[in-house]
Amino acid sequence: MSVIQELSKTGEASHSAIAAGAQNDLDLFHVLPLNGLPLETPTLRQARMIKSQNLESMIEIFRDQVTGSGQIAVKDLTKQFGGGMLGDSDIKLLNNLSRLNSYDPFSLRITLRDLDLLNGDLAQVKLSDEKQRELERFMHSFTRPLIQQVFGGEETDIEKFEDIVRVFKDPDAEKVRRNLGKLAAQLKIEIMDIPKFLEDFSDVFLSLSYYRDSIELLEPKLALLNESLVSLRESYQFTQDYNVAQACEDTVDRVNRVFIFVTGRLESFAQSTENLWENMTAENFEKVRKLISSYHVSLGGMLCLLSVKLDAWAESFPDRAIGSPTRRIEFLRSDMRRGIDQLDTIFDETPALANLNGTSH
Repeated sequence: MSVIQELSKTGEASHSAIAAGAQNDLDLFHVLPLNGLPLETPTLRQARMIKSQNLESMIEIFRDQVTGSGQIAVKDLTKQFGGGMLGDSDIKLLNNLSRLNSYDPFSLRITLRDLDLLNGDLAQVKLSDEKQRELERFMHSFTRPLIQQVFGGEETDIEKFEDIVRVFKDPDAEKVRRNLGKLAAQLKIEIMDIPKFLEDFSDVFLSLSYYRDSIELLEPKLALLNESLVSLRESYQFTQDYNVAQACEDTVDRVNRVFIFVTGRLESFAQSTENLWENMTAENFEKVRKLISSYHVSLGGMLCLLSVKLDAWAESFPDRAIGSPTRRIEFLRSDMRRGIDQLDTIFDETPALANLNGTSH
C-alpha cells in the first residue's frame, strides 16, 4: 500500500496530529509545516517537510500514535502521487525547500526571499509566541544597553524591547517627542527611521537569542554522547578493532567540532554587540546586523544537524544502562554517521568572520 493510499485510510485524524503541533513546529530546525505556502496540491498543504535521522528531506503526509509517520522522499513524490496529480510548480518549490540544511525561520526567510515567495503573514518565518517569551531572558542582555544609552539615569519601567516601542506610543505627546529625539540623536538618524531600526534591532537579536537557547538545550545531549564514548573506549570492540574505534571517534569528534564552532561564533557575535554600545550609531548597528544575518543559513544548518543527531542519540540511549556496546557502536557507525558529510558543504559556504573594522579570520 502506498503512502497516498494509507492517507485515505487514516483520514482526517492523521492530519490533526500535525496541526496540533504546528505552533511548536515553527521553532524547530528540522520541521517545516507546508500550510500557507503556495502549493496547489491539497494533500501537501496539510503535510510537513522534515529532516529524517539521515538528514534527508522527507514529506510527512501523516503522523499519529497508531499508524506512525507516513513519509515520502521529495524525489519520490511524483511516483507516489502518480502522473498529473502533482503540478510542476509544487515540484519546483518542494525541490528548492528540500535543498535547505535547516527550516528555522531565519534561514527560511532568506530562501523564500530569493524565491520571491516571502510573505510577512507566513507563520513559518516567525518564531512562535511561546518561544519568543522563553527567549526574553536572552533578549534582556541586548535591550538593556540600548535602554541605558537612550534613557540614561532617567527613571523608567522599561525592561524589554516591547517596552521601548510602548514609550513611543505614549499619549503624552511631549514625552514621545523627547524620547524620539533622544534615540534619533544617539543613533544619528532621522526620527522617521526609528521604527525600522527598532524592528531590525529586535529581529537580529532575537535570532541570536534563538541560537543561544538552542545550543544550551543541546549541551546536555552532547555530554551524554561524550560520556558514552568514554565508556566505549574500555569495551572489547574498541580495544580489539582499530577501524571500529577510529570510525566512532571520528563521528563523535565531528559532532563536537560543529558544536564548538557554533558556540565560538555566538561568543564572537556577543562581543561584537558589546563593542557596539561604545559607539552606538545606525551605521555601526547595520554592520553588526549584516554580520549576524550572513550566518543565519550556516548556523541554522549546523544546529539542525546537531538537533537531529543528538536527539536521536538521547532517545536511543538516555542513560548508560540502555544499549550494549555493540549496539552503541553500530549506531555511531550507521545512524549517527549518515548524512553527517553535509557538514563539509555547510562549512565551505560559511562566510569569514568579519569584525566591525572589516578584517576577517
